[in-house]
Amino acid sequence: MSNGGGWRIRYECPQCGAPVALGEAVRVLSCPYCRSRLYLDLPDRPRYFLPPPGDGDDLFFVPYRRRRGLVFTMAPGGVTARYLDTNHIHVDLPHLPLSLGVRPQAMTLNILGPAAAGLFLRPGPQEPYDAGAPGSEVFIGEGESLIYSPFYVRDRRIWDAFLRRPVAPLGDTPVERLGALAPEERRDVRFVAAICPRCGGDLAGEGEAAVLTCGNCDSAWTCRKGALGLVPHALKEGPPEALYLPFWRLRVALEGLEMDSVGDLIRLANLPRVVGPQEAGRPLYFWVPAFKINPALFLRWCRQLTVYQPGEDLTVTLSGARLFPATLPEEEALAAVPLILAQIVTDKRLFFRALPGLKVRPAGSLLFYQPFVTRNRELLHAELGLTMDMNALRFGTKL
Repeated sequence: MSNGGGWRIRYECPQCGAPVALGEAVRVLSCPYCRSRLYLDLPDRPRYFLPPPGDGDDLFFVPYRRRRGLVFTMAPGGVTARYLDTNHIHVDLPHLPLSLGVRPQAMTLNILGPAAAGLFLRPGPQEPYDAGAPGSEVFIGEGESLIYSPFYVRDRRIWDAFLRRPVAPLGDTPVERLGALAPEERRDVRFVAAICPRCGGDLAGEGEAAVLTCGNCDSAWTCRKGALGLVPHALKEGPPEALYLPFWRLRVALEGLEMDSVGDLIRLANLPRVVGPQEAGRPLYFWVPAFKINPALFLRWCRQLTVYQPGEDLTVTLSGARLFPATLPEEEALAAVPLILAQIVTDKRLFFRALPGLKVRPAGSLLFYQPFVTRNRELLHAELGLTMDMNALRFGTKL
């Protein structure tokens, strides 16, 4: 998870052509020149390149695979999290630098689109970090990207285009034999106007917002495959001064573990409740914060709301409500389901026997805004009485 800072990406506004540099996690471009607002639809694995110093027909670009975010590890003793930010060479060229170091942080990256000039090598199969036991690790964050760095060949040696000095022998394999990306494989960013498809009103949302809302027709939208798609949503009404925090309420089908109803939850979590006919037939929902927060609080809110199972008393009226932005996409929220199970299933041997074959299939989602009120530097859930430090929300924007 990252803030709008960190690495900077250079875009060109499609309306006026002005250059705009944004943080790598920013999804909404607000052009300071023509005032247009656009949603950035990036590929699943964005490709960037470091702009070389000057032009050169003999340049070729080497891919480095970058992963950044939180890695949660499930073990019988509990769930732990570590922060991962690594890049590693992603092609078979021995003796080249294994990492780009801090170079991407000091420069503005360019999007690798079809028009980019140069030979961009096809990435290889190398893994940048050692995975844990099968199924025991969950990655939640900005995900994965490729960063290409420029090199050239001279005197049978590979030279760094920035340092202008040799960094590795060429070896016996010509660079061209490693394979290059065709222009059609370099998908460019798509720009989608932040205008409500239903009523034509301006959509609300800035920076890292994964979901944009329309207060005019009470709709919510996210970008899928270059077009805005509706997001089912609801709001639990609170006091007039309430701040509404977004949570994903997920209905899933589990393969490998029987947990489909609230009755199953009571049984497997060993909750102090009686499993009656109502609980046995009531569908189970997994609750995940739709905003970034430190990993300990993220796990806590997942567990508490899933165990509590908030009720159905809701409305869809968003106009006039103070909404905190939803910055965690639904796909990443789904990845948290095994983490919730690891916390609430009391028979750890049963859970970890099922974990390698556990499959989570989406069966419906709802972006549910829950009301919080301010009490002495804390946010208090208007119904549950659970508190969250206001500084935790501010800190979450830096993850």
